[in-house]
Amino acid sequence: SSLGTAKGSTASGAGHMRTIIHGDQHIYNGPIGAIGPQAVGTINTFEQCWQRMEADVDLAELSTELAQLRSELLKTAGTREAIVELGMLAKAEGEAQSGNGAGVMKALSRIGTAVWETAERIGTDLAAKVIVEASKP
Repeated sequence: SSLGTAKGSTASGAGHMRTIIHGDQHIYNGPIGAIGPQAVGTINTFEQCWQRMEADVDLAELSTELAQLRSELLKTAGTREAIVELGMLAKAEGEAQSGNGAGVMKALSRIGTAVWETAERIGTDLAAKVIVEASKP
């Protein structure tokens, strides 16, 4: 695949055709983090985010803590946003039970600060740690 600001045109002469590139040309194969002048790379997939934490996270323990956190938040969920976050916690819990760390990160990526604060308050430290990492840009 190719990507970039290159604009090609076709030139011919003496029976031969060739492509002339005006500007930058970027050719890549496979995943990329950034490309081109002044590009900045960031972690761009939940899989990469999970790989940073995988060695430090027991998914079975995380699943248990997410269930505890969800149960605690259920007691006070009165807004639509709180109910949506309960759904995201349930999704993350299911992904942890299935062994899908990247799925956990995706489900927790949009969890709000109040959920993280509750996780810390009730002592679900692993869940709090993973929520913080998942919400990083």
